[in-house]
Amino acid sequence: MKQKNNLTEGNITKHLIALTIPMVAGMMVMQGFNIADTYFVAKLGAIELAAISYTGPVVMLIWAIAMGIGLGLSSTVSKAVGESNHEEVKQLTTNGLRMTFVAIATIAATGILTVEQTFKLLGADPELIPMIASYMLVWYCFTPLMILPMVANSAIRATGDSLRPAIIMSIGAILNILFDPILIFGLWGFPKLGITGAAIATVTSRLFTVVASFMIMHYHFKMLEFSKQTIAHALHYWKIIIKYAIPAILTNTLLPVMSFIIMRLVSIYGYKAVAGTGAGQKIQFFIYSIPIAIGSITVPIIGQNFGAKRIDRISEAWKKITKFDISYSLITFIIIIFAGEHIASQFSKDPEIIRTTCIYLYICIFASGLQHVVVHSGFVMNGLGHPKNAAVLNVVRLLGLIIPLAIIGQKLYGYIGIYSGVALGQITSGIIGYIWVVKMIKKTKVKQEPLNDEYTN
Repeated sequence: MKQKNNLTEGNITKHLIALTIPMVAGMMVMQGFNIADTYFVAKLGAIELAAISYTGPVVMLIWAIAMGIGLGLSSTVSKAVGESNHEEVKQLTTNGLRMTFVAIATIAATGILTVEQTFKLLGADPELIPMIASYMLVWYCFTPLMILPMVANSAIRATGDSLRPAIIMSIGAILNILFDPILIFGLWGFPKLGITGAAIATVTSRLFTVVASFMIMHYHFKMLEFSKQTIAHALHYWKIIIKYAIPAILTNTLLPVMSFIIMRLVSIYGYKAVAGTGAGQKIQFFIYSIPIAIGSITVPIIGQNFGAKRIDRISEAWKKITKFDISYSLITFIIIIFAGEHIASQFSKDPEIIRTTCIYLYICIFASGLQHVVVHSGFVMNGLGHPKNAAVLNVVRLLGLIIPLAIIGQKLYGYIGIYSGVALGQITSGIIGYIWVVKMIKKTKVKQEPLNDEYTN
């Protein structure tokens, strides 16, 4: 197996920059395609924009599960890379991808059977259900195709290579942006499919990403193992990955659960409030492209150095990451203050929707610095081999702070109170996460055991 970067040596800042830049490009293009989806669908009308906004929490939930599995795989693979255990890397990667396919296919089948009930529970009006279902049925049918490259790219990043995953993501997103208007509006002789066309565009573009990521893993990094394996052998590696993946999945699924609850709270104020909130979330996620990129490369850096017993480098990396989080949030908040209304007006000309989008952005971006800190705290905890701590932190963050504060805020100030409650919860949990990680690093004693004993020899 080829290791792109040895993250246990050299300047930490240079590693962070070198790994983050290609990921930033990839994430911005990925978020760009999410915005493009919303932008093109918004041209169909406010009702269509509200319909696709309702799909957000469900799509986020499945993506969160995939990201949790990817984080579990990245944590274990990066540790094996730091230990120079190349056979272990192959076994973890191969069996991790098999586990991903089984899990996601099961979830997708459940989604197909419960599509109407799910969105009624979200508070969607009956007139929106057929549009939502037409989008989600296509999305569910090809969910494994869309999720496998996400997990595969996590394994590739664990080797220290963030460039190739970024290129794959970028090309796939560009294809999605190109296909969107063709299939949504029926250009060049294609039928006009509306929001169903948006789903088909997403699926079609993912064909490229799944093929490209698997070819790179197999031919360049030699990370896949095709020899016949016993069920016990496969389950052994599933157990290793699940140890990290389950807490990460719990952590990641809490976010769409929060989004689900927030959207449910907002829905009582009408479809324009839902549309404005949905547009605000899309813009917010685009702004978060850089912090998300940093999060995706945090685990390889922490994991490799943990495997190599370089706690001093972990401490240095954490300090630099948190300084960036606060600085970046201040810059983006200033930009939103001056340009927020113009940005919001690109999604809708309705004054009420624009106003809602702007209020959402002003409040949520104000709290984003400590939001990034708490998210990155979880990544560091996973890299240090403490996924349960990350899960506890995020349970406290979402169930103990954000959701109760959002409910209290709604009772006091309506949907503005909901946004304010979320922001206050992010700020409080960010402070908790920062202090916790600092204490963990100080107390970390290098008493590591191999990832397994039966199959490494």
